[in-house]
Amino acid sequence: MSLKVCSACGEQKAMAQFSRHPKARDGLQQRCRACANAAARASYLKDPDRVKARAKRWAEKDPERRMRVSYGSKLRKHYGITHAQYDEMHRKQGGLCAVCLRGQPADYSAPRRFLLVDHCHQSGAVRALLCSPCNVGLGRFEDDPARLRSAATYIEKERNA
Repeated sequence: MSLKVCSACGEQKAMAQFSRHPKARDGLQQRCRACANAAARASYLKDPDRVKARAKRWAEKDPERRMRVSYGSKLRKHYGITHAQYDEMHRKQGGLCAVCLRGQPADYSAPRRFLLVDHCHQSGAVRALLCSPCNVGLGRFEDDPARLRSAATYIEKERNA
């Protein structure tokens, strides 16, 4: 296991405890994650308005990147997939919702303008990408095929009446 010394606390730690930094010689930050987090927390507590203003400027400068970073975080946290995996699913589905087959661009700059990740609520397994109305519809029917078939029968019966 490779070790590195943190420039803040001076402790020797596993390299996995350092965040990446593409321009650094070893590809890692100089401070360990714990020290970097403590410094960020202290900076925020010292002047929260300055930190919020900086974050706001960053978000306004490139709103598409902000949405992509934000959604990427959600993809990893909630579904265990990366942007590359999402983009591959989007490409395989031809940019179409897996249920209604309507197209949605992979547009991260506007909420609900891109296909959403559908997953099984019991196992957590990712199933496919859906448009917002189809995703909400499946959720309302609690992913119950019998209820969905019953609803389809009802709609078809009423349409023919």
